Amino acid sequence: MILDANGTLKIASALSMVNTIVLMAIVNANYQFIMVDVGANGRISDGGVLYYTKFWEKFENHTLNIPPPSCLTNTIEKYPYVFLGDEAFSLKTNLMKPYSRHDLTNKRRIFNYRLSRARRVIENAFGILASRFGTFQKPINLEPDKANVLITENLETGELQIGDEITENVLTPLQKNPIRNKSANAKIVRDKYCDYFSKEVAFGLNQKKPQKNKRRRWMKEWYKQRAPYSHEKLLNCLRMTEPDDYRNFLRMDATSYENLLKLVTPHIRKQNTVMREAISVNERLSITLRYLATGNTFEDLKFLSAVSPQSISSIVLETCQAIIISLKTYIKIPKTEAEWVEIAKDFEQRWNFPHCLGALDGKHVEIRKPPNSGSFYFNYKDTFSIVLMAVVDADYKFMMVDVGINGRISDGGVISYTKFGNMLKNKTLNIPEPDLLTNTSYKLPYLFVADDAFAMSENLLKPYSRTNLTKEQRIFNYRLGRARRIVENAFGILNSRFGVFQRAIQVDTDKAKKIVLACCFLHNYLRKSASYICQSSMDMEYEEEGRIIEGTWRTQEPLINLQHGNNRNSTELAKDIRNTYCQYFNNEGKIPWQDKFIV
Repeated sequence: MILDANGTLKIASALSMVNTIVLMAIVNANYQFIMVDVGANGRISDGGVLYYTKFWEKFENHTLNIPPPSCLTNTIEKYPYVFLGDEAFSLKTNLMKPYSRHDLTNKRRIFNYRLSRARRVIENAFGILASRFGTFQKPINLEPDKANVLITENLETGELQIGDEITENVLTPLQKNPIRNKSANAKIVRDKYCDYFSKEVAFGLNQKKPQKNKRRRWMKEWYKQRAPYSHEKLLNCLRMTEPDDYRNFLRMDATSYENLLKLVTPHIRKQNTVMREAISVNERLSITLRYLATGNTFEDLKFLSAVSPQSISSIVLETCQAIIISLKTYIKIPKTEAEWVEIAKDFEQRWNFPHCLGALDGKHVEIRKPPNSGSFYFNYKDTFSIVLMAVVDADYKFMMVDVGINGRISDGGVISYTKFGNMLKNKTLNIPEPDLLTNTSYKLPYLFVADDAFAMSENLLKPYSRTNLTKEQRIFNYRLGRARRIVENAFGILNSRFGVFQRAIQVDTDKAKKIVLACCFLHNYLRKSASYICQSSMDMEYEEEGRIIEGTWRTQEPLINLQHGNNRNSTELAKDIRNTYCQYFNNEGKIPWQDKFIV
């Protein structure tokens, strides 16, 4: 039997943090679960979780009715029956694990291969479970006890031979010290198996003549009869009778959809052929928008659209490219000093931060591991990602986006790899010269606001370190955070409106870039619509009460933040600029309610 644990079952958290419960399982040779235990808290993240299961209690008390040792084929020596685990677990007489990977002899490498060949069954069982039941592909937005029930209902268990039950709660641990020491007898058993495998002659693959594949139909019959099964009829009905459901389906109202359809039609229209009728532009756009709205797999979308997954893949990427081209004017960075000044005026009027040209931040967008990429896209959160950098104006709209930097560059240093970062460094953004703040003698530069992940410079301001702050410094941090919160909300709204960000994007990196960019352009395009962002979506300040009501986007799994750097040296000029702003916000630039937010 093969033993393993999967610690990646995410559950919702009131603090929008990634929390998990652990699914432990044993499977048979036919990929069937014969024991599952779910509910141990994810903080117990290694093989020590085994000690919290009913299985371990039976294992230690020798009540599993494991058969006595018996002879293997062509041997006279007896070998114990064993479970197979990986390096996370302790080596026991009846629980085998691989040899450590350093200083392996040829015999031990053979043993490790043979063990992993058998143990791969449980990896595949977990993989099949996750791929067949989409509930495992997103955080489960239920309390842990309810999540336990939901998970067990998705498990196709065989006859439960161990305890004849599925345990659903965290069990009281046995009074044992969970040290990973290997018993001497366990080492002897493993070495015996190692010798046996190295001497076994009969091991090999059966030689079978390759069978010719049956010729496949070029198109399934129900794809040919697309009209009765497609979602077009549903959308037409929703548009006429249920506008809210229509908007939820496509993440935009009918007017916005029709206008977008006109823009992209020249880029995605296909000609009919003698063999078949082309998929309409209406279907192409609605399929793409539904994919961006949900992040569902192309395999799932085929049942909604009556279009093959292969065609959907091409349609989505072609339409995303068409959206980027058609909406190219919706994301543009100011070119002149006058345009920058207008941005700054808007920030001062709405968010009480003068000379602010935009709020800067970056997020990791999770992707599947690209082939042969090693750790190139592996980020500090142990996932694979590309980085989305953005500058946002006072109205939650993207002025600049840069997507595609590998996730291994996890902190604010990623800005130096972007076109915007180079232009800022080389002073080619046409930023206005330093100017006097209104009704003061303070002459300060125009700048961008960011968080601790970035290095501070003459035109990039970040908060004071959070330790040992004076009241004046806390006031400054509040005022800067008030302006910088715009980019947090823009990312949050993007993430909540487009479900494609809420799971790993299952395409290669170049295609993922197009998908992410298309969502950013759609965000700006839809920003003009009152139905796209409701008031409760964004963080709201109650000035008289001195409290912030968080936007509804914070209840969902957020995009991964950039890692905060430990050593971001700032120039003396940058520190002087920050200190001058601090003085201004505590005197001439004071707003009536600011003291209430630092209590």
